[in-house]
Amino acid sequence: MERHISEAARSADAMEDIATKIWQGNKAILRAYLTVTVGGINLFQERREPGQSDLKFETRPDLTNTGNTPARNVCIRIAADILSIPIAEGFQFPLPENEIKNAGIVGAHQTMILAGTVENFVPDEDIGMIKEGRTKALCTWGLITYDDIFGMNHQTRFGHWIVWNPNGKVVGYYIAGQNDSD
Repeated sequence: MERHISEAARSADAMEDIATKIWQGNKAILRAYLTVTVGGINLFQERREPGQSDLKFETRPDLTNTGNTPARNVCIRIAADILSIPIAEGFQFPLPENEIKNAGIVGAHQTMILAGTVENFVPDEDIGMIKEGRTKALCTWGLITYDDIFGMNHQTRFGHWIVWNPNGKVVGYYIAGQNDSD
């Protein structure tokens, strides 16, 4: 009898282990996964007519939920600047102090447009070189944090170079070591 009880207990433990693994796998399949890709809208610096606001370099990456459930409590920290190519050794990609807290929900398979604007104007004679990415280029980086429907917190770190081809089409490149998520 003891042997049967022991076997039944071992079988129950094995079933509980299987159920736990299935639950963990289902959570991994169902949860939100936020990713940041180079967006289709990027602005270069432009001095405009009197009465119109001048434009600074700005990038608008896409924040997309590639998961199957909503991402909640989305918080965004995004920065943009004109950086030298290659990036100076030891550059830390500092995150801005200001964080957009609880930017809402990004539904499953939905996209939100982010915006990162360069703080200062560059000399007008440098605009063409920056757009082409010769020795400097528009760079954006940041950190997104969010909760999945199971109450777990996640983060996505991103970094992109942005350049303009001669035909005006914007091309983005991922910065090595700056794109990661859990």
